[in-house]
Amino acid sequence: MSYKFKFGDRVVIKDVDRANKFCQELSFCPGASVFGSCTDTAFTITQRWGFCAQKQTNLYSAKGYGWIEEDNLVLEEDYFKKKYRKILIMQDEAPFDNVVKARDVYSGEEAEAVCAPSDTFDFATGAKIAFDRLMEKQTEKTYYSGKVVCYANLGAPHFTVGKVYTVKNGSIVTDFNLCVLDNVKSVEDLNNKLLAQFIEYKGEKE
Repeated sequence: MSYKFKFGDRVVIKDVDRANKFCQELSFCPGASVFGSCTDTAFTITQRWGFCAQKQTNLYSAKGYGWIEEDNLVLEEDYFKKKYRKILIMQDEAPFDNVVKARDVYSGEEAEAVCAPSDTFDFATGAKIAFDRLMEKQTEKTYYSGKVVCYANLGAPHFTVGKVYTVKNGSIVTDFNLCVLDNVKSVEDLNNKLLAQFIEYKGEKE
């Protein structure tokens, strides 16, 4: 029998209601901490109960009390890496203290701001510039930028057939100057998320 997790693994319960119920079960364990909520709370696997035929999954426990299904668990590191962003702001030591870096802890990507020797260095300003540059770098990788033309609005009043629109870092603005999306990853993704339909704009024909 193969198990996804091993003894000592730190895991988080994905379902909030199930997590809170599990905390109630753990509260009956001698010496256990009683939590009001177990949302975003990790626990250490101390026991595997084997395969549960009724639920068609492996079961795990903490401190021998309570149990949780394997498909409702995720490793603590993977859970927080997916749910939260962690950005580290760093300033070099003298004589290089005119450099401030922003690093994505999980991806390792960095961006920096360098103060010219003639300028008065300000850490807060440098931190903001480095952070903004890192966000811009990551956004450009994640979201779509380009020009598209609407070929069918399917009754949607916000877009005009034949009009060219600009998608910048995943965002598109309607005829009414409203940003309706901010997470478009491709033209196909844009068409899946909106009633109006678009194709990539290739430029004016000669």
